[in-house]
Amino acid sequence: MKRPLAFLLCVAPQFLVVAAVAAREEVALRSGVEVRLEVRPIDPMSLFSGRYISVPLAIQRLDKTVHIEPGIEPDQTVYVRLVRGEPCWSAIGVTREPPHATGDVFLRGTWLDTNRVSYGIDTFYIPEDGADPSRLALTAVVRVTRDGRGVIEDLLVGNQTYAQWNAAQKSR
Repeated sequence: MKRPLAFLLCVAPQFLVVAAVAAREEVALRSGVEVRLEVRPIDPMSLFSGRYISVPLAIQRLDKTVHIEPGIEPDQTVYVRLVRGEPCWSAIGVTREPPHATGDVFLRGTWLDTNRVSYGIDTFYIPEDGADPSRLALTAVVRVTRDGRGVIEDLLVGNQTYAQWNAAQKSR
């Protein structure tokens, strides 16, 4: 086998994996339903991850009004049914199976214990020189696909996107 062909056969699979991951995220951002969720932020700094805002969703801890299907075990995949509200969507039910009715929006997560769910979408990366909005009221703009996967699209600071708010902070 010639060297250029061997090199191509080694590099192509790696490129395809990276391209597939990027394409999967882009499909979610383009086709998912836009859902706005309240967050309870903190601003940590990670040497390896860079600067980010931890944005745990308010619906990670479910209140007593949410109907929870009996028999859900820790570490089990669950589907949290969401209902549109102003200004944010809220959780109304938790099931082990995804709802199949048209028009339903549900977010897939992992059941942690009696009233907590992890959705795996609690990090919003900001520029190294970006302003810290973690002491302000924040809303996560999440795109939810038909299979319940959520992808953070943006972070709203008040009524502005993070980029708009950050630009206004720099001009002060």
